Amino acid sequence: MSARSFQSLRYVRPREVPGYAEARAQGRTPQVPLLPPPLLPGLTAHQMFVRALLKGAIAFPLTLVVINLIAEPGPSGDTLPWWALPVMMAPIVLAWRWGFAVGRRNIEELQRGYTTHVRVFGQFHFGGGSHVRDTDAGPPWDYSGTWVLHQDGRVKSAPQPGYDPPGLYPSPARPGAYELWTGASWTGYYPT
Repeated sequence: MSARSFQSLRYVRPREVPGYAEARAQGRTPQVPLLPPPLLPGLTAHQMFVRALLKGAIAFPLTLVVINLIAEPGPSGDTLPWWALPVMMAPIVLAWRWGFAVGRRNIEELQRGYTTHVRVFGQFHFGGGSHVRDTDAGPPWDYSGTWVLHQDGRVKSAPQPGYDPPGLYPSPARPGAYELWTGASWTGYYPT
């Protein structure tokens, strides 16, 4: 596919992609009910996000304290030991894992027609491509087509008719694959 045709995919809505009607009939696209849906069992995406932030706020400084307490100064007095870099990388790797877990939960919620975690820009997964409407902060989100719920299930906002809700749909860029749609943009994220 040429770069020009990828550019035109930026503005293709999910309902315009071949295979949409069949995927919708099979329940493989977001299913937005008329009434607010019950929350999935377990933590909500928003609760997972808050916990990930708290864990990160503890893990990063704790790592620095551990390195400072255990490390013995080198001959020059300011050299970090060989193991300091992998130890400092651990919270970063954990933060990615926590972020991906929030993203997976967010997609589970979106597929059931609601979300508890609202973003303005960005995503929890690696993605991208020339068909993605991207900003410096990541793709924009629009929740107009889905239920936005508090973490206890109360309604923040109801879906408006005529909007394609965020979630997974047949991809305009990869026939046969499903791609995450933010309600405003494709993301270039194709879950396995």
